[in-house]
Amino acid sequence: MDISWDAVGAVGEILGALAVFLSLIYLAIQIREQNKESRALAIHEISEAFRNSVTPFTEPDIATPFALLESGQEITDAQRVMLNGAAQKLLRVWEEAFHQRNNDRLDAKVWNVIELQFQHFLGSQALSQTWSLRKQYYDPDFREYVDALTMEDYVYKPEDT
Repeated sequence: MDISWDAVGAVGEILGALAVFLSLIYLAIQIREQNKESRALAIHEISEAFRNSVTPFTEPDIATPFALLESGQEITDAQRVMLNGAAQKLLRVWEEAFHQRNNDRLDAKVWNVIELQFQHFLGSQALSQTWSLRKQYYDPDFREYVDALTMEDYVYKPEDT
């Protein structure tokens, strides 16, 4: 029985090509899973950052001047500094979410909710004043995006009915 080394070589090449093909499929699956994990992590990080940046607005040092401004009352310079600091933290989270969205790490459903929430916050006196005073310190693309939004008045408590 003669062995055809050409046939053995051809079978070897076919098996090698099949192994490369299967490796590429495996790699594609791994990359897809890694991308899903990356998106989930980005959503988690933005959600955590949002919670952390909103928390000061529930504490008296920030909540009081925020409520006073929203009701048309004056606040002290010290309160304004604290409120501006808290507002800038919130704006930085929004800017980060904006970049995550632009890098395809946030899906549209998540981004739309974030956008609505921040757009609502930006309608408040505190955030709109901070934005007007400090927007030059933010990324130009983010500034253009925020400045193009249509603002509505922030309502922090419903009207008496």
